[in-house]
Amino acid sequence: MDKVAANIVDKLRIIDFFNVIVSGGVVLYGISPILNKYAPSFFYVNLGLENDVEKAIVICLVCYILGNALQSIQVLFFKGLKSIVVNRCLSEVSADKGKETQQNSSVLANEYKRADVLTKAVKLFTDKNLGAFDPQDPAMCQCFFDYCESSNSINGYGGRAERLNELATFYEQLAVAFYTLTVFALFYMLFVQTNAFLDCLGYLLMGAIFMGRAYQSRLNWARTVLTTYGVVTDK
Repeated sequence: MDKVAANIVDKLRIIDFFNVIVSGGVVLYGISPILNKYAPSFFYVNLGLENDVEKAIVICLVCYILGNALQSIQVLFFKGLKSIVVNRCLSEVSADKGKETQQNSSVLANEYKRADVLTKAVKLFTDKNLGAFDPQDPAMCQCFFDYCESSNSINGYGGRAERLNELATFYEQLAVAFYTLTVFALFYMLFVQTNAFLDCLGYLLMGAIFMGRAYQSRLNWARTVLTTYGVVTDK
């Protein structure tokens, strides 16, 4: 069991390193025209980069540093997205003038799956003397979801959810990377070059695309955690 856990930890470290390097590389590539124009002496003279190996090492190091900075921003700004998805994981669909709205809709769109998982949530809270489970209560939803995630992991069924969580994190970091480039492009357009509008628009669009992918991956991650728990507890 310890060996399996160690392999999982090693895998996560590799994936995390890959995510950091790629997101940092995106930003470094995006700002490379500015660096080439305004900081050539820093990279090619002061550091004494005379061959490709030295340049590759420095580039990887810069990518890693930028990627870690982006990861810190990602954790700060996307913590709310993760909480929103978890807090409404089993909330009911609200009604507005006879029509269903998605404002408070459950992560589990299928009403039968939702009913099954909700039954297990009610039973869990009753067995542990935690009170009556309320799917509209964010704290209760968070508590139940954390229990589901831990239970799946302990029983060896958390692999697919973990992969979706990694994918969502990757999309979030890419979204942060492109929004960061949007900020750089705005400053560049305003203070240096006036024809950088298309670059700014392109970065903004890519950020929005990866933001959407991150949100969808978060939903898929939450669905997988809940449905896996529902299936495993039936065994």
